[in-house]
Amino acid sequence: MTDRKAPDGDYEVGHGRPPKETRWKKGQSGNPKGRPKSKKTGPVDISAFLDEPVAMKINGKARKIHPFEAMVWRMVQQMMKGEITPLIRLVELCEDHGLIDTPPPESDGGVMVAPKGITPEQYVKQYGEIIDDE
Repeated sequence: MTDRKAPDGDYEVGHGRPPKETRWKKGQSGNPKGRPKSKKTGPVDISAFLDEPVAMKINGKARKIHPFEAMVWRMVQQMMKGEITPLIRLVELCEDHGLIDTPPPESDGGVMVAPKGITPEQYVKQYGEIIDDE
């Protein structure tokens, strides 16, 4: 280790002990400019992004298609692998866009809640006739 003395002669200069004249002054920051601020991006136009065609391989050929069409192709591929969730989402999308029409529920069907171990006939004998709410 170097045995250098500061000009006043009473301070040992070495590793981790810089000369007094090069030390930070009291109240002085070691990083006066601070951390640079991150650059903020402007607002993103999602509709323009979603209208831009995407490249996708269909039947071994690369094609540029609309992102919505690519999403439907992906759902169909997942359904062919046996996944059920994309099928549910695809049916919901088709219903939302009026592509399929789900039939209204039948009005003559219904649910009867009876105590455990009792048949509907026993229920009617014990509690009376079943009342239709409609």
